[in-house]
Amino acid sequence: MNWSGKMKIHKKARLLYTWAFTNTKTTAAIDITNTCNLKCSHCYWWKEERPAELDDDSMVAFMKGLRARGMTAAIIYGGEPMLRPRMCEAASRIFDHPLIFTNGTQGFAPFDAQWILSLDGTREVHDSIRGRAPSIVP
Repeated sequence: MNWSGKMKIHKKARLLYTWAFTNTKTTAAIDITNTCNLKCSHCYWWKEERPAELDDDSMVAFMKGLRARGMTAAIIYGGEPMLRPRMCEAASRIFDHPLIFTNGTQGFAPFDAQWILSLDGTREVHDSIRGRAPSIVP
């Protein structure tokens, strides 16, 4: 294993230890956008009023502030976070452990993050809930 791989394992072990055995906050959950390209029948997100989104510079400053306060992991939500790919990429640089929740319809960017893809059963069930998404695979 190369040095980079060893450092990633060390950072993950340190995060897990800190989370499990201290009272230190390690993780921030960040809604980076109020918009989504779907209107899933079960989703509360598009049905509720939301405050105005931070612009890119303010969002980056906010994330850097969280990091300065010791947050090494970030759970990135929306709406659909990949509607703001520059902010997802910024989170991947700012935090050691970015985790991005996505519906997958905007693709997956080639930066270092963990991706959580929302699926709702078989294709028929999924499409009945979320609507049929355009194919992103050529």
